[in-house]
Amino acid sequence: MVVVEGYFELGCLDEHKIKLYLHKINYAFERFFLINLYTMKNFQMLLFTMMFLMIQSSLSAQLAAELYVQSIEKSKAGKFTEAIQLLNKSIELEPENVEFIYQRGYVNLVYKYYDQALEDLYQAIKLDSTYANAYFLSGVAYKSLTEYDLSLKYFTKCIALDAQDAESYYYRGLIHLMFKRMDEACQEFLKAKDLGLENAIKHYEDCTDSTFSINSIYPILSLSKKATNKKYGFNENDPIKVGLGPEGGPANQRAYLNLLRDAKGNPISYRRTGSGPSYKSENALFGTAIMDVYEISYLDKNGEKQKSIIYISMYDYEEPKILYGFNTIEKKKSH
Repeated sequence: MVVVEGYFELGCLDEHKIKLYLHKINYAFERFFLINLYTMKNFQMLLFTMMFLMIQSSLSAQLAAELYVQSIEKSKAGKFTEAIQLLNKSIELEPENVEFIYQRGYVNLVYKYYDQALEDLYQAIKLDSTYANAYFLSGVAYKSLTEYDLSLKYFTKCIALDAQDAESYYYRGLIHLMFKRMDEACQEFLKAKDLGLENAIKHYEDCTDSTFSINSIYPILSLSKKATNKKYGFNENDPIKVGLGPEGGPANQRAYLNLLRDAKGNPISYRRTGSGPSYKSENALFGTAIMDVYEISYLDKNGEKQKSIIYISMYDYEEPKILYGFNTIEKKKSH
């Protein structure tokens, strides 16, 4: 091992290579500062510049961290726009901070901006290919976009990095169940249950229940038909009938709503306002099915904000249609 001036360990190099190496270092510094670094004055300038850059970097990192914490608080408060703005500033200061980029992807996903979420998660994975959580959220995003093969791919990658990730097994089980692959689903639910995930217990019980029929669930994988009747869903006499899905009735209602896009191609916002009118149904307790009432918010074809009331039933199933004047999601490609 050759040590030059007591500071740089250059390995097993001969004297000529050492001199050439030092000459290149000196030349680089000279071009950068346009000075001769062998004078004490300029050496002090170099030290001052290095200290200044270190302090500046430290302050930038501290400010970025503070903005990041603020963004989490805004996100918890439901202030999406402010959370994203704060995260944007954090990332400007620390453009290769995986946690900041991942968090922005998470916020985008929560608010159903799937394209932006997937782009952030892709960048996080590029920076750190072992970041298991980024693979998991990518799986969730692709599942929401009905890209089930891609979703399985990312959940599988997450498990390869973290074999104890119960939720990835659970989501893989749900996807298998949606395609009525019962044996595969049960294996996934068992693994998730053994890892302590409570949500998996009921599904695994169905696996061991001889009275359970896979034909009694109606997974909403996509929306392919458009309503030609303007009253469909908007009138209590013509409700959207989604039936029971792999995660239950209310989850099937949300699955349907998550697939809707407004006239501008944006996800709609929705909230359940309560129970609504009833109708006769053989599938409901005492023969009476009670509809759920949702308020949806969206942009019309002119870009104006609108709100409407729609009626959904989980007691009966008829292939759900896209609301009149609305669209559904488009397929996305994996990075």
